Amino acid sequence: MEFETVPEGKDHNDAFKKACAIVEDRNKAIAKLFGVEPMEPKALFYHSTGELTKKVHGEEKEFKGYMDGSNEILLVHPDAVDGLFSDLWKEMSVITDYVLVKYYLCQIYFPNKEDFKLYYKYISDMLASVVSGKFQESVAKFEFKFYNRGKKLKKETAVGLLLYIMREQSGLDFIFENLDKIMEEQDIEKSVSEIYNKSIDELVLPFKEKTIQEERQKRELEKARKQQEFNEKQNKGTQEYRKKQVTRDKYKPNQPSQKPQQKEPSKYGYSTPKPN
Repeated sequence: MEFETVPEGKDHNDAFKKACAIVEDRNKAIAKLFGVEPMEPKALFYHSTGELTKKVHGEEKEFKGYMDGSNEILLVHPDAVDGLFSDLWKEMSVITDYVLVKYYLCQIYFPNKEDFKLYYKYISDMLASVVSGKFQESVAKFEFKFYNRGKKLKKETAVGLLLYIMREQSGLDFIFENLDKIMEEQDIEKSVSEIYNKSIDELVLPFKEKTIQEERQKRELEKARKQQEFNEKQNKGTQEYRKKQVTRDKYKPNQPSQKPQQKEPSKYGYSTPKPN
């Protein structure tokens, strides 16, 4: 494999060498997932996230990218993001997986730009996210929550949900074992239904029920936590009050005993205190 910095000629320091080693290692792992021999893309490490974002036409700051049909994978140089992530090298591995999945998918299924179809973009984006761990589970759970029997899903949404379901039920290897069928038919709902011999409703609705149950349990746990905090606060307040009361009683000065006043009849028929 070839490795270069952008701009060219930047010092190939230890961080650069470690990033290159990660790319070589993940390249072998991703090739194995696709069931092919490792390819040799050229890895470019950008010292400027602004330049990288501009290169991939990103709307927000980007740390990685792949231009369909290219033999180059684009990555941020680790020096450019040092201190930005809690685990820099884990993040470098994640973004490397992302761009390598897109690279292999393109090289295997649509190496010529004229063969590119929007469906491939959906698969490329979602499969790269699922493999690298960048797929937002919260998005899937939101879609599950509002899914109804017979609902027509948008193509991009269907791709994301069904790849997620396949990973959760059968693992990543199973997705790649059936990737030829998914790419050839260009209809993921049809493909996945046939793979599992189930309707889309039968695949999605159990995840909806699971999501609703998880949210219910989360609410109940939160309610119990708040109740416990309230009880502890009340108990603490009561104990502190009692402690202060005991302290006040302990240091309260002794009051002289007073002789009870005697009452005598008055001329109006009721008693008034008699002076001592």
